[in-house]
Amino acid sequence: MQIITALGHALWMAFTILWQIFWGLSLGFLFSAVIEVAVSKSEMSKLLPDASPGR
Repeated sequence: MQIITALGHALWMAFTILWQIFWGLSLGFLFSAVIEVAVSKSEMSKLLPDASPGR
């Protein structure tokens, strides 16, 4: 019976960790999408440095 209790506790802990991670990832993807819609590509290329290997 202790094994079943420990397994249930482990599954509950895994669920709560995944639930917390889900909200962080969801907000990150949402903010990324909002920035991609709100900021034009030309404005973004002005703000970011050049990524060429020669620099």
